[in-house]
Amino acid sequence: MAAPINVGNTAAQLAGKTLLTLEDATDIPALWNFVGTPPFTVESEALVPGLNADLLDGEEGAAFHNASGLVTGIIPAGRFPDPLPAVSGEALTQLRTLLKGFGYSAGQANTAGSGDTQLTNYDVVVPPFGQPGDVLIIEGTLLLLANTDNPKLFKAQLGGGTLVTFVSTALNVANHIAPFRVVLRRRTSTTGSMTGIAWLGAAALGAATPYIINSGITGVDWTIDQTLKVFANSATADTVRLTDYDTLPARGVTGALV
Repeated sequence: MAAPINVGNTAAQLAGKTLLTLEDATDIPALWNFVGTPPFTVESEALVPGLNADLLDGEEGAAFHNASGLVTGIIPAGRFPDPLPAVSGEALTQLRTLLKGFGYSAGQANTAGSGDTQLTNYDVVVPPFGQPGDVLIIEGTLLLLANTDNPKLFKAQLGGGTLVTFVSTALNVANHIAPFRVVLRRRTSTTGSMTGIAWLGAAALGAATPYIINSGITGVDWTIDQTLKVFANSATADTVRLTDYDTLPARGVTGALV
């Protein structure tokens, strides 16, 4: 057995002697076990291609590839598909922000004459409806003047599609309040339906005359932006006035033709 190598470390042992230093790269053939304080420091910031860390801040690499590990920050919009998949986006609205409310204001009414007056204060741009079954809910209140200039009409139109009547009455209704709720629903890329109800003539808890809306819609291109327009019609100006008015989109869950 070869004699062990002894390394002197006293001044007397090192005086006039040659000190062995490592001046070039070398391989470490066996495992070195460092105990206690960190074994070395690295002053250079250069990237070492062959150096592969097992943990980063105590976490395995998989922790940084799984969204469930996110605890803070905002996910960039570019990381979401557009449009959202039908299944994963069921609980979300694919349609862009559409809510438009006016509160209980003076509103806008028809002009004099028998033609339809577009109430341009209430135009709303409706983005593409992504799939059959997507709906647009419309709610509002009409104030109907008590006079003999009948019929009093209120209508809506989506883009260049069918002009559909919301309310039509030939009565001098009791207190002239007509709340309504209507649903526009896409069927195919060019057709849809409009269903809903309006209550004519009575305040809360009073008797009312219901007006049922159930119409088909044709000539609408649901795949592009369209403007939802509303119209009022009566022989005398201000006979039909729209006050509060809201629109709200909803996601078709199954995407089935309805």
